[in-house]
Amino acid sequence: MNKVFTWLKKIRLAQVLTVFLAGVLLIVSTACNGAANARGAGDTGLLRGDSSSVKGDASTLREEVPENAVTNKREGGMNNYSDIDPRMDASKVGAKSRALVDKAERNVIDQTDDLGTNTKRILDKKGENLKHLGQNAKEDAAGFGDKAQNATEAATGRAKEASRKTQQAAEQAASHTKGALNKAGDAID
Repeated sequence: MNKVFTWLKKIRLAQVLTVFLAGVLLIVSTACNGAANARGAGDTGLLRGDSSSVKGDASTLREEVPENAVTNKREGGMNNYSDIDPRMDASKVGAKSRALVDKAERNVIDQTDDLGTNTKRILDKKGENLKHLGQNAKEDAAGFGDKAQNATEAATGRAKEASRKTQQAAEQAASHTKGALNKAGDAID
């Protein structure tokens, strides 16, 4: 309890008053700012109390608004406006939805036959899948054979090149050795 009293004594009245006034200022500015947002682009000056900009009654104002003006129609979505994004391209939606409906209908037809027909159709599809698997395996085997042949030819070429370089090195070593022996023989004479 003593800690609470010491804490309360440390708080200064100026700090509390500053926080209170900042809160009141925030609330007042937010409340007053709502009227400025409500005016929008079609400000007639009524919210400011300026009646000189009004030219006649409501029917006159309605006539001044063009027919093709963008309006926010309330349609019942979130915040009573449309849930559909106006930037969305709706031309493809109908075709895609029709394709999905057709696919669903085919799936229903495929599943509504009797057991014998369903079994035959499934076995036919599996047979086709096995044929495709066999064709793919043949193509892969042929490709593997070509790759193996290319690798063998490349290895043979590298081996021949290594043999040629080894022979050249041996010939150079022999000629250097022969030259060194001749010099040694000349030195002995």
